[in-house]
Amino acid sequence: MCNATLGSPYRKCRAVFAEARADCSGLLGELDFLCDIVDAFLPLCSLARAGELFCIIPSYIASHLKKRLAAPAVAAFDRMKRQFDFNLSATVTFDLDTNSSRSLQQVAQDIMEEVSSELHVFQKLSDPLTYGGLVLLAWSFLRAVRYRRRYLRELDFDNVYISAQFKELNQQVTSGGGASVLPITRREAKTYIRPLSCHLTSGERRAVLRGVVSVLRHLVMGGLLVALDFLVFWMLDQVHHQVKGDVVARAPVTVAVQVNGSGYASDIFRDVVASFNVLQRGNVTVVSRKCLMEPSEPDRDTCFTLGFLLGLALLVSLTGGFMQRCRRLVCAAYHPERELERIQFLRQKILDQRTTVWRALRRSAARSPGGGGGGGGGGGGGGGGGGGGGGGSRLQTLLLR
Repeated sequence: MCNATLGSPYRKCRAVFAEARADCSGLLGELDFLCDIVDAFLPLCSLARAGELFCIIPSYIASHLKKRLAAPAVAAFDRMKRQFDFNLSATVTFDLDTNSSRSLQQVAQDIMEEVSSELHVFQKLSDPLTYGGLVLLAWSFLRAVRYRRRYLRELDFDNVYISAQFKELNQQVTSGGGASVLPITRREAKTYIRPLSCHLTSGERRAVLRGVVSVLRHLVMGGLLVALDFLVFWMLDQVHHQVKGDVVARAPVTVAVQVNGSGYASDIFRDVVASFNVLQRGNVTVVSRKCLMEPSEPDRDTCFTLGFLLGLALLVSLTGGFMQRCRRLVCAAYHPERELERIQFLRQKILDQRTTVWRALRRSAARSPGGGGGGGGGGGGGGGGGGGGGGGSRLQTLLLR
């Protein structure tokens, strides 16, 4: 840099003489040999290089300083660097007795994962249950169509009801001199009932029993699920209550580190080791209240809705036998002519059953010892007639039963 700066006057001087020589040659033309006089004064530019001598002295001083001072300075830095080189030897003796156990937080998380996996199954089944409801609705419609078809084709199908129309028909027949079927006997009352009677037929009792058993099964299952939900909430609430305060613990193993030596680096490492000893001898927070999740209470409205639906299903099952009678009422309202035929068939059926029973009882009475006494000698004819009258009264009593 020094030679480049101080060497500029010399280069400028030579540039001026070179320019003068070129101008001279251009002006003189054939006489350009006279321009050699300019070259004679060119050595005068060497006087301008005297300034370059001032760059030699600094370069000499710089090389001397580099030789005399650089090596001691590098050696000093190397010695300082070696102050930070150290060997660390650690001797650790472990005497640790551990017991494999799980914290309350881990147990609570496992319980929540199991409950979530169980509920995930019900969530997957929600769509199939929806389609199942549609299938059940279609099945109910088909059953209604089947009932109507049998109602119109079979006179004895679900024809056990002594309705008001039946009583009117019986009264009309009785007024015309026909036999009356009312009142019915106690034995017939077990089969033939009034539409608004609380008494159930055997078929209605079986249907009600099946419905009640099905609802009770679902009621027990729903009750167990609700009880399990509240049990899980109670367990999580107990866990939340137990770990409501910060759970702290100490390190089971303490490591002792000793630093030997003197110097700045030794003092630095002694301070680091002292800080580490303070940390490992202090308390460590295992479970913090900041990370604690509060369990949510089961939705009581959902439980109430579930109980209401199950209770409603139980009520429908208990009254299912009475609801089934509505099918006949609807069909009778839409098909009055067919209902009249069914009533006439039912009345004739009851009369035929009574006639059959009457004949059977008469044959039984004829074979009884009392009937044989009535057929004795002529002197006892009156007594025999009295015996026959007593047999007829007993027969009427049996029929009324």
